[in-house]
Amino acid sequence: MMTNRLLKSLPYYRTAFFWAIIGVAVLKVLLASTLDLGVDEVYYTTYAKKLQWSYFDHPPLVGWLIWLTTLGGALHGPIAVRLGSILLSTGSVYLIYSMTQLIYGTRSAWISAGLFAASYYTSIVSGLFVLPDTPLVFFWLLALKAGYQALIEQQQKSMYWFGLWVGCALMSKIQAGFLWIGFLAYAFTYRKSILKSSAVYLSLLISFVVSAPMWWWNLQSKAATFNYHSQRVSWSGALQPNSALREFVGEIAYIQPLVYGLVVYALIYGLKRYSKLYVHDYWLWMGIPLILTFWGLSWIRDTLPHWAGPGYISLMVWSGSVLSQHRNQSKMLRWVAASGIFTVVTLGALWAVIYFFPGTIGKKEADSLGKGDITLDLYGWKSLAQELRPLIEQDQNSGIKADVIVSHKWFPAGHIDYYVAQPLGLKLFALGDLHQIHHYAWLQKDAELLKPGDRAYFIGFSNGVQAPDSLIRSSFKSVSEPRLVQQERQGRPTRNIYLYLLEGYLENNN
Repeated sequence: MMTNRLLKSLPYYRTAFFWAIIGVAVLKVLLASTLDLGVDEVYYTTYAKKLQWSYFDHPPLVGWLIWLTTLGGALHGPIAVRLGSILLSTGSVYLIYSMTQLIYGTRSAWISAGLFAASYYTSIVSGLFVLPDTPLVFFWLLALKAGYQALIEQQQKSMYWFGLWVGCALMSKIQAGFLWIGFLAYAFTYRKSILKSSAVYLSLLISFVVSAPMWWWNLQSKAATFNYHSQRVSWSGALQPNSALREFVGEIAYIQPLVYGLVVYALIYGLKRYSKLYVHDYWLWMGIPLILTFWGLSWIRDTLPHWAGPGYISLMVWSGSVLSQHRNQSKMLRWVAASGIFTVVTLGALWAVIYFFPGTIGKKEADSLGKGDITLDLYGWKSLAQELRPLIEQDQNSGIKADVIVSHKWFPAGHIDYYVAQPLGLKLFALGDLHQIHHYAWLQKDAELLKPGDRAYFIGFSNGVQAPDSLIRSSFKSVSEPRLVQQERQGRPTRNIYLYLLEGYLENNN
């Protein structure tokens, strides 16, 4: 919907957008090809090993996406795993640009897309790393556009598209249900007549049918996903002010401080300017309920800041419409540009620290070397197989054969599986209960990876779990003393790796 007060399209901003989107995509390809897979990403590669209608942690789209870009697992490496994220995030930038341009004009579109591309959450967390948020953000944007056309422009066919895109978003992550909450809340407040239309209920049915595989899988799996997440987001418990503070500060950090500041400023400025233009409230209803829910939840439960991330997307559209009409437009545009520069500089600095910081930014003591160093989540993994290979070959030459690596939890099992077991032709066996090993319980369901009497390896880390836990120790006749491999960065020690040999598997102990 265009009004006389909203600015018209300007060719300059179309050109700027084109080069910006190309530049962002190239930067992501460079980062994706050089950074090792993170702890969550490498775990989600296990989804692609065995395609299911849903998974213990999340709905299936992230696993299907990785399966597609790796050609069913034929391609190995971070760029193949992350390719879907780069493609979808590039599409997401175009979607927010085209949607905002259609409604508010080109200058508004440039601002909204600029904020979107500068945000760590929408551009990096869900746009470089491959997570459930990757397809979620893409389908969230499609749903936002369809919802606007259905509610504000009163296009009935868009009502059905809204149901479809919400269903796809639900197949990405469960909090997509807030799209329907925001839609219905806006309709109840401003357009009660639409609630009498059968199109709304047919659209709800479409969302349910599209996401039915997830519901069906959970029905067959004793509601595993919902039971797991219900424990994480329960509304019972004592007040935790520190958790609430972490959530608030974390959201600022994830959205990106300059982007967050511009969104908040636009929210305050726009509420005064748009106080009588109810159509603009659509963007608030589609974002704020999700944000407020996790703000409230954080007072009694530990939460993760990116859970509220999708709620800020519609606020970026709001911000584009507001800041493009600001009395000092050039200043607002400079701040948007500055937010993009800030993101590029901080990413460059982080990349430089990951690869060129000598040693570790974590603890320096030998028994906890590297502990607290967050850069080690993305560094040192692709060389690990070659560093451990001489020890394993030494065992083989001595007549000691072990074809399995045992791990006690989904992390670091994912990293060990992807970066050690697969390159060395070994298998990974996760030994623990469902809430420790997650999707490995399904991967191992019909596989006999260990037989009584078999040997296996266990890999420990000085910055994490160093030794086998009591369950693993009780599952084998003996556990050897560890052999040490020390990883370095720029010639200085960064992390110690411990290789244990487990002798005589005792199947009945598990």
